[in-house]
Amino acid sequence: MSKQTLIEVALLNKILNFFGGNASPDKKEKFLDTVRKSEPQLAKAFDSWEDDFLKLMNSTRKVYIKNGRDTSEIDRLISKYRGY
Repeated sequence: MSKQTLIEVALLNKILNFFGGNASPDKKEKFLDTVRKSEPQLAKAFDSWEDDFLKLMNSTRKVYIKNGRDTSEIDRLISKYRGY
């Protein structure tokens, strides 16, 4: 994984923890609903960034599989962030 990807993962983790931690997708959605009402462009940008992040993780996973590398860490990240 590149340094930029690791920074993005760390940033997304901090953002999601701000929304209530890893066990609270409802809090994240409630917060984003509030943001959507007050700052729709910010919420749209976050949603777009999150979608791009998951696409990157899926692409990275495919490359790992193609090269016979272990995908367990990427699988964990994908399942963690897809659940939000």
